[in-house]
Amino acid sequence: MPLIAAASGAPREVVGELGALPWLLALCVVVLSVGGGANSVLIGLGRSRQVLWSALSATVVEVALIAGLAPSLGVTGVGLAMLGSAVTGMLVSNLALTSVPGVRGRSSFLPGRPRPRKIAELAGVGLPLSATTLIKFGALAVVTYAAARIGTQSAAAHAILGSLSGLLMVAALALAQASVPEIARATDPRQARRVNRIAVLLACAASAFVGGALLLLGDQMIGLFTGDEGVHRAALALVPLLVASSAADGVQAVMGFGLAGLRRSTWSLGAFSIGYGLLAVVAAPVAASGGLGTLWVAVLVTNLALVVLQGGGFFLQSARMGTVAAEA
Repeated sequence: MPLIAAASGAPREVVGELGALPWLLALCVVVLSVGGGANSVLIGLGRSRQVLWSALSATVVEVALIAGLAPSLGVTGVGLAMLGSAVTGMLVSNLALTSVPGVRGRSSFLPGRPRPRKIAELAGVGLPLSATTLIKFGALAVVTYAAARIGTQSAAAHAILGSLSGLLMVAALALAQASVPEIARATDPRQARRVNRIAVLLACAASAFVGGALLLLGDQMIGLFTGDEGVHRAALALVPLLVASSAADGVQAVMGFGLAGLRRSTWSLGAFSIGYGLLAVVAAPVAASGGLGTLWVAVLVTNLALVVLQGGGFFLQSARMGTVAAEA
């Protein structure tokens, strides 16, 4: 990350401020890779409530660690909070999995005997879904570098907003994952759309609740991250855009996981290639001409476009359920 940031023209002092954050983020990826399968298995077994407890535990730990570490350690404290949150979520999920009848007494970390046919079936859905994640975070990395090129204060404000977006997205992602097995078990378009509609409404309600709290307490929450008045003002001014963008991101995530439940994740891959691909192209010129606020407007527009693309894809692909069933 520091090498890419420096090569992209980010100021040296901004790159230096990253500190241990890139290493901590890399550890987060490792932890999530080790423990991420537990959530999928719990959802598949109909144990979505345990997944919710895992997400809530991880969120509580992240908020507590950010409040305790960010004021003194800055972005390194944020990285430690993210790592602690990932470890907590992984432990809670795996402990919950080992308590499920039929799994109790077995280690959820061991994959068991490989089954090539099942692996191929999972890869048909999982690989496009994983590719969407790479595309999204690749584009968001470009957005981060574009913010860094504006200046030190803009880079710091953008980092704060990025940390808060994780808090806004937790509930929506948990609901999106929980909807997958229900949509997969649906026998007709009406059932699949009903599950998806409920998940979207719940995600919107959760985003409204957390977003409302952030709008009311944004001054105090941002104060936990920085004592710099310029950074504080810049981040606080963009909180409404952050809330709106995260809400749209949550809705498109529910739609995307719905497509995964229909085994049509290649649609999401195409949608992300268009939406985030365009964002990556325009991020630098938009930031250079309009500043951090305009850059966040571009992020919001991208998420709204993905709501349309993912929602339209889910509607079209779910309609095919009746056709496939009739042919079978």
